Amino acid sequence: MTDASLNVCINCGRNEAEIPLTSWRLAGEIFWICPDCLPFLIHRRSEIMPKWRLAGWKVQQNEGESDAKR
Repeated sequence: MTDASLNVCINCGRNEAEIPLTSWRLAGEIFWICPDCLPFLIHRRSEIMPKWRLAGWKVQQNEGESDAKR
């Protein structure tokens, strides 16, 4: 069983006692997001993900930059 105190929305900080959460994975990291903040992940990902400091996001960004330079 996981510790519920660790399950908080990566964007708004609400926990699973306050709002439903879903877990997502990126480059081996797991993060939680609530339905209210999910549109940020879908529509404003390049703006918001650097603020979340997910390691996998930097890897994806760097790969995208090197592809753009080709």
